[in-house]
Amino acid sequence: MHRRCSLRTRARYDSDIAPHTISSEQALGWHAIADRSFDEIRERLSAIDMRKIDVSTQELIQRFDREANSIQSELAEFRHLVGFAATRVHGDYHLGQTLYSPDGDWVLIDFEGEPARSLDERRSRSSPLKDVAGMIRSLAYARAFASTSESASWTDESCLLDEAFIDGYHSTISNVDLPIALMPVEQAAFTRALRPWVIEKAIYEIAYELDNRPDWLWAPLQALFAESSVN
Repeated sequence: MHRRCSLRTRARYDSDIAPHTISSEQALGWHAIADRSFDEIRERLSAIDMRKIDVSTQELIQRFDREANSIQSELAEFRHLVGFAATRVHGDYHLGQTLYSPDGDWVLIDFEGEPARSLDERRSRSSPLKDVAGMIRSLAYARAFASTSESASWTDESCLLDEAFIDGYHSTISNVDLPIALMPVEQAAFTRALRPWVIEKAIYEIAYELDNRPDWLWAPLQALFAESSVN
């Protein structure tokens, strides 16, 4: 038996998912959370027993220590999203959350957000760029591990996938007319606003690898430098 939602219930539901405008306070909040995560990772990496990891990962950790201040300063770029839209987002968007159907459609699954984050964090509205960063990092992971195999040609092609994904997304949102703009459409501003989300995601991944797969630590570390240096 189906039951109609009351107007009151529907209004509450709509208000729970309706976009709102990103305030200076919200942008500062994202910055503060990412800053704390960065400081925690910096402390954890400084405490690693280097004898237990390979030489190449040691070099990446040493590079992180040298460049940490510069990378961390880019988290202030969250401020460029003030005045744009905050929406409900997937929160854990990556290649493993996509299914390609027999009729040629893409289906997204698992909208529960990142499991290590609190329920309140996962339910809160954010910039859609959070999900864009998630897919960019997923492609970076695939590229990183392809580089360790004989799939060098795929590694080269995956760089084109990054560009195609960003170009396609940017082109689409540039033509969307909404009461609140989702994000900057001018290319340089778009890239600047995206950068802190990519860094934040890489830091989250470093924490995950430290807790679960120390042998994979090199992947998010390596990509962090590449992504943070994009102009």
